Order: sequence, then C-alpha cells, then structure tokens
Amino acid sequence: MSHVDASNSLGIIVLGTYGSGSSAVAGILHHLGVMMGEKLVPATEANPKGHFEDAQFRRLLYQYRNDRSVLTHIERFIINRFIHYPLWGIKEPETLEAILDFAPALEGYHYKVIQCVRAPSACLRSFKRKWPGSDENKTRTHFEWLLRQIDEFIDTHSPDLLKIDFDELTDDPKTQVESIIAFVFGQRPSIFEDRPWPSDNAIQTAIDSIDPQLNHSHSISAAISPVKAAERYDQDPILKKWVTPYYLEPDTIQEIKASSQAKPFAKYACLDNFFNEAILDEYIEQHCHLEFSPDDKGLPYDSKWAPARRGSLGGELFYHPSWHRLLAEYTDTKLVVGNGETSVKLRAHDPDSKGFWIHTDRTNRKSVVLAALTYLNKDWKESDGAILQLWAEVARTEPLSADAVEFRWKDYKDERLDFLNEHRTLTTHLVKQGGVKPAELFLLDQITPEYNRLVVTDFVRDPAYHSITPSNGRSRYAIVQWLL
Repeated sequence: MSHVDASNSLGIIVLGTYGSGSSAVAGILHHLGVMMGEKLVPATEANPKGHFEDAQFRRLLYQYRNDRSVLTHIERFIINRFIHYPLWGIKEPETLEAILDFAPALEGYHYKVIQCVRAPSACLRSFKRKWPGSDENKTRTHFEWLLRQIDEFIDTHSPDLLKIDFDELTDDPKTQVESIIAFVFGQRPSIFEDRPWPSDNAIQTAIDSIDPQLNHSHSISAAISPVKAAERYDQDPILKKWVTPYYLEPDTIQEIKASSQAKPFAKYACLDNFFNEAILDEYIEQHCHLEFSPDDKGLPYDSKWAPARRGSLGGELFYHPSWHRLLAEYTDTKLVVGNGETSVKLRAHDPDSKGFWIHTDRTNRKSVVLAALTYLNKDWKESDGAILQLWAEVARTEPLSADAVEFRWKDYKDERLDFLNEHRTLTTHLVKQGGVKPAELFLLDQITPEYNRLVVTDFVRDPAYHSITPSNGRSRYAIVQWLL
C-alpha cells in the first residue's frame, strides 16, 4: 500500500447515534469519492442501501467494549488512514463509545466532523424497529449517554464541524449534499490534486442515494419483501395456541430478521414473553417432573436431558413444520434439509452444575444450521448463574500459537468453569473445520435464562461460539432444539 503526505490527508468522522441518518451521510461521502473502508460491512435488509462502515473498524470497536487494550489497535487504524489515504472517512455508531479515548490519536492531523442530528424519539423508534427485543429504558439511557459523548468531544476538541439534520436531508437532499461537498472539498476546483472535486455523475448519485421515504413513512417491512400469504404464521392454529400474537405478525417477523442480520458477528435474536403463558406454565409443570439422564458424558458439558416425544405436550409444536419455518425466518436462516428435520432435548441443570465449555454447535452436530433455546425459569437472577455467553473470535494478523492458550479443557475436567465469569477476553482451543485450533475470543453478549425467553441462533454465517457459566444453587430448565 502506498503512502501519502499525512499532512495533506483529511479524515471525515461521521458521528451519530443509531437511527440518526449516519448511514445515509456515510453513503453520500462514499459516492463523492471519500474512502469509507477497505472492506465495507455488507448491506442488510434493515439497511438495504448499505452501512458504509469499515468492517475492521467495526470489529475493533466491538472488541473494545470488553477489552480496553484494543484502544492501541484503534489508534493504529486511525493513524494508518492518515498515512495511506488522502481523503477517508469512518462511520459506526459505536464510535461514540470510544471517541473520547482515541481522540488523542487525531492530534496533529487534519480531520473534520459531520454530526448527524435527528430527534431522539425518532432515533429510538428506528432502533426499536431493528432491535424489537431491546429494553426501552436501558436503550434510552444509553442513547442519552452517547449524545453526551458527542457533546463532550466537540466541546473539548473543537473540530471543524458540519451538522446534518436528517429531516432536512430527506426533505431536500440536493441542498444537503451540496453543503457536504463544500465542507469536505472546499473551493472548486480543489486545491489538492489527490482530493479532486467530485464529478457531476458522482454528485447526482449521492443525491439520488437519499430516499425521502426513509424518514416520513419509513417502515422496515416496506424495504423487505413481505411474508407470503401462504406463510402467514398468525393463521396457523398450533402457532396461535403457543406463541404470543405479536411474534406472529408479519411486520414483527421482518423486524426481528432485520435485527439479527444487523449484528456484526453472531446472528441471533433474544425474544422475551414469547409464549402464551397459560400453555407454557402447563408445559413447565410437566417438564420439571421428567426423568432426566446425564448428558454427553466425557464432553465439556454438565447437564441432564430427557427426550422430547411427538405425542406429548410440546411435541405438537417442536415437530410442527411451520414452527421450524418461523424460527428460520427470525434469523433469515436457510434450512439445509428441510421441514421436519430436527433434534430436541429437554434439559435440566443441577443447582451445582459446573457449566458448558466454549463451543459451537455447527461442528458438534452435522448440518446444524440453527438452534432455539427456550428458558423456563421464573424469577431467575444474574446471581443465580447458568448464563448463556456468546463469544466472537478476535481478528488476528498472525495465527495464535498453542503455547499462548490460557484455558484448556483438560485442566478443568470435572471442575467448575468459574473463569467464564471472570474474563471478557481469553484464549482457548476451539473445534473448527480441520481440527482443534487455538483462538483468542472476546465476550459478545450474556443472556440470563429467564422465564418465557426464546433465543434463536444462526450457525451458517458465524460459528456463534457460546458457553454457559456455572449454576449457583438453583436448578435450571430449558428446551434446546436444533434445525437442519
């Protein structure tokens, strides 16, 4: 990769919360010739025009959430942009979580900030459409913190600043694109040979990239092909018997699908209050009195199980083809074999269960493409343990040596896996194609096994490495179902 005169390099930092129009602004910059990423995050059904985010930068930001040592890699990423590109930009809502920490790396270089502005209530509505299962109060508090991060960065560092209001952008794209051009490129013609003024075609493409419907009548379901009439799950009598009506509505299904696709690593959905409580409670009474047997002896699990039977309560749902298709809709997963191919285990974890080692179901069971976990535990608290953890592999430029592995299953056989509660990043061995390989992981999410919670995980697009922490004195019950 060639070098440029870093003193003439210009970085454009797009700042905005989720739903503020930052993708639209980043798309304009991309069409105008600003290098927004060496490898861009692919478009999703929730964002069909594209995110215009650098995939490596996004991964670093998500790793930074759990490992502050990643800051040095973020700083190096920023400096390399100044060294290698005359005109570049970055955009990712998670930038706001780290902006105050990596701001010193910007000192001495030329950069400008475009702040995306939209009414907080509209941003929150947009976020809820993409992540319908999110806690509204927690989301609102997080958004307020992100906005304070923007204000503090601007007040402290006083960058060259352009504010783009999303309402004005969708009302009058031409005027707003012209203001962005003037802000980024200055006078015409540009005084910098390696930052040429955009062509007329590029300018028109940037203007045309803004759809006024994004704002005034925006609906994720309008951007996604609607569920066909033959697939109207809210008309299915078995699904209506078991599932809360909200989760059978076509718009809800598309919103959940969009949310799972938008996740940068594992594609999953966490859906609360999913089942109709009357029939779920009847099922739980049956489940808790089953005869459970030890499961997977000699493997890094600690669990018991009982088989699901087609003629029993619950069997009508577990083996129902429309149920399989509905689960696959939530994560946009293609079933390899088709309807009816499933494996179901009714699970129980003892009060002193030692936990599950980090693993992926994709390699443990041939052709598994999706797993659905239903939790049956009323009044479960985080302190009760047995928490589902999702992990992602750290991107490395060089393979991890076997000597660098900290946690090995052979050292913890028949021992409690308490280290899972103590580390946000760790090194261990993973079962991959081609055998067992050393890997570095960071904690992506933690999900408590609360009553009437369904977790659906896709194994096609990501291994979705996961573990379960040890139990702390309470029996834990769940249903796990795999689809092919």
